[in-house]
Amino acid sequence: MVTGWASAKSLVTELIVGRFLTITEMPDGYLNLRVGPGTQHEIIQRLHPGDGVEMVDATGNWRHVELENGMRGWACSVYMEDEDMYMEAQPLSE
Repeated sequence: MVTGWASAKSLVTELIVGRFLTITEMPDGYLNLRVGPGTQHEIIQRLHPGDGVEMVDATGNWRHVELENGMRGWACSVYMEDEDMYMEAQPLSE
């Protein structure tokens, strides 16, 4: 039997609307929430490490998210972590 760990970020995962995401550390110390999916769109708020959001939609590396206060916007998924992505692997049946 072979056992080990693999990062879920390296595996193909299905994007699930309604999933809770947490903002992670990033070089600037904040993540811009924008009106559209791309850096050309206006910034409407800054998100900080540890902030939680709910995914509403996705396109490419951008996630349409809803904040706890109901505000919605787009942010780059590179600085978001899905709490459900890390789970213990079950051994394969032999």
